[in-house]
Amino acid sequence: MATSDKISVAMTTYNGEKYLREQLDSLYSQTRIPDEIIVTDDLSSDNTVKILEEYKKNKGLKYFINDKRLGVNKNFEKSVSLCSGNYISFCDQDDIWLPKKIEKSYIKLKEIEKNGLPSLVKVNHIEINDKKEIIRYKKMKDSGLFTDMVFDFYLLGCTMMFNRKMLDYMLPFPETSVVIFDAYSYYTSLIVGNHYRISEPLMYYRRHFSNTTGKYKKDSIYKKLTKIFIKWDRTKYFPLFYDRIAKRMEYTSEIQNNHFIKGRKDFYTKVYKIGKERSVIKKLIMLSGLKELSISRKINASINIILNKILPIFGRE
Repeated sequence: MATSDKISVAMTTYNGEKYLREQLDSLYSQTRIPDEIIVTDDLSSDNTVKILEEYKKNKGLKYFINDKRLGVNKNFEKSVSLCSGNYISFCDQDDIWLPKKIEKSYIKLKEIEKNGLPSLVKVNHIEINDKKEIIRYKKMKDSGLFTDMVFDFYLLGCTMMFNRKMLDYMLPFPETSVVIFDAYSYYTSLIVGNHYRISEPLMYYRRHFSNTTGKYKKDSIYKKLTKIFIKWDRTKYFPLFYDRIAKRMEYTSEIQNNHFIKGRKDFYTKVYKIGKERSVIKKLIMLSGLKELSISRKINASINIILNKILPIFGRE
């Protein structure tokens, strides 16, 4: 690995005392320890700041306390803006990173940015609850294909590492909470640069009742029974299902409209337009016009669209 490269971790905190130490310890136990960890605290009222001060003294962590509550988008914007590294990772306060997350993300990022474009890498993850019990782990394939990545459901910021060239396009983050910073960052990467998904799970993503996003909700009895009898993966072709996902894609494309890499805009636009369409019949007709997808993938996507209409419970977070 190039010794001249500097890796930063951008973390935000808000009343995170319960899990914060475990997350920080996992960062300082990486096979490639970050050169700096920047934390911006959004006016916590618990012992979060005391814990940050402890790691500042013992590990050299840098933290900043906001003058006023910024919220998730602008707090992360402040955190990444304070980073000085040429490679940056988003980081939540309550997850656990496996030892090689930074190292493997960095190696792949160096590999895909060779043509000088802004680049972003995301890793797979294992979802756990507050007791560290596994909730879900989805197997997936390594991929850098544009068509694969457009349909990727897992847009968690904590899975991402990007270069500074990408950050130049990502900032500023949206003012509106309708478009969360990580979805905006991810879709920006699809529009302007290189991207890659590492299939190996390199972190535990903790879902619990206090999450700002991705709150953990227990399955209903109906949902549990349905999972047993109907094997359907609702995460395939996810942007085709919901207007809210389509709106995030549309919002990002409007901001980044002048930066589309050649050949990407047409497919990207068609996908979010299908997502906004409420009629299933019209959705299927529009899907049939996606020449970038094989017949087998169109059939798969069609089945998912139909099942999503029949079994809306699968679409609820």
